[in-house]
Amino acid sequence: MTNAQHSKSHKSLIVILNPELKAYTKFKTDHTIILELHLKKIILNISSVYFPPHDNIDDSINEFLTYNFNRSFNIITGDFNCRSQTWGCNFEDHRGRKLMEFLTLNNLNICNIKEHGPTFISHCLNTGYPDLTIVSSALINKVKKCGILDRHSFSDHRYIYFKLDLEFQPSTEFYLKTGYGSGKFLRGLKPHIEPLTRQLNSVYC
Repeated sequence: MTNAQHSKSHKSLIVILNPELKAYTKFKTDHTIILELHLKKIILNISSVYFPPHDNIDDSINEFLTYNFNRSFNIITGDFNCRSQTWGCNFEDHRGRKLMEFLTLNNLNICNIKEHGPTFISHCLNTGYPDLTIVSSALINKVKKCGILDRHSFSDHRYIYFKLDLEFQPSTEFYLKTGYGSGKFLRGLKPHIEPLTRQLNSVYC
């Protein structure tokens, strides 16, 4: 059975495909959902985030302030709507600077590889890099593969995948997505779960 959890606004969503994985809701706000994923010898906190492009960036970051990223292993994915050369943009804006300050203070690292190209391509061919994959410093050397799937994603945002090299990690298959409504997304995703899983399993690390 698919396990899906979303933020209060339904803008952020985490879908866990492996029914053997035990996940618990740890933190939820309007634009953030954090699940605690229990593996054999480690507890991972997996976050899906949506920062509205026209909201005050400080308000978006403040949703995180009651959660301590320094005392846990974290994977954070989402649509941050921030610009920085660090992840491929041509310039750094105020939102990007604020996000980088937050990441530095909380020992978090960007995994995006800008050479892979934009994570957002609109129907009129506008492009951008709003979607980020972020991990705790303790996990950065465990990220062995991070890329973008060349596959239709039911939105202007492209699928981002990554693999963690954890010796004590069981076989895991989980998918994280910032969505525009969990019901519609899950209905569209369901017939594509098996081919997506096969494609991810075929990625060479």
